[in-house]
Amino acid sequence: MIERRVMLTLHADAKLILQDVYDLRNLKEWWMFLKDIKMESEDTYIAKFRVFMPFKFHMRRKIGLNKVVHEGVMKFPKAYFCFTVEVFPRRNGDVDISVKGEYAGPLERLAGIPMEVFLRNFAKNLEEKYKGRSEGLNVRQILEYQLEASKDYDGEIVVIVNECKVTLRKGKIVSAECGDIVGNEAIKRVLSEEKPKVKIEYT
Repeated sequence: MIERRVMLTLHADAKLILQDVYDLRNLKEWWMFLKDIKMESEDTYIAKFRVFMPFKFHMRRKIGLNKVVHEGVMKFPKAYFCFTVEVFPRRNGDVDISVKGEYAGPLERLAGIPMEVFLRNFAKNLEEKYKGRSEGLNVRQILEYQLEASKDYDGEIVVIVNECKVTLRKGKIVSAECGDIVGNEAIKRVLSEEKPKVKIEYT
């Protein structure tokens, strides 16, 4: 099993943060790699992801006094995923937040970097809502992470930033395009985006 964790600090109500993390409507926007969520009952749902391969997890969500847990399994091939957010309120109104991801299953040895990106992207989205301070990734860091991940991946990794697309393979950038702009000029455009909306695809 792999486990990754990021921390962030927000000036907000801890209970409201937990409610937001428990709410599946927010996860649709905040979880990278998520393709679909389908409610089964109040506490259970099906989450479909695409990371290297398609995943279909049967999930259960739980909310407590200081944490929210989204935990699930995939029947075939067998896999386990757990997403935990814990809050630690301070007296000054700030809230320290731990965001942890755990995974066991197919392609586990490749999952560390995507999990890191997944968690940091979530932290960035949560931060943007509450305007806090997080360990969120910028575009350059995301590209560096994915370049490293592509070394061990047999296919191509496509990083989409707003209207731009960067394709990676075996540790190298094989193409970059922003509409009619290509190559190095497209890379410069990607790195200069002030409000990037990032999507990652594995082909």
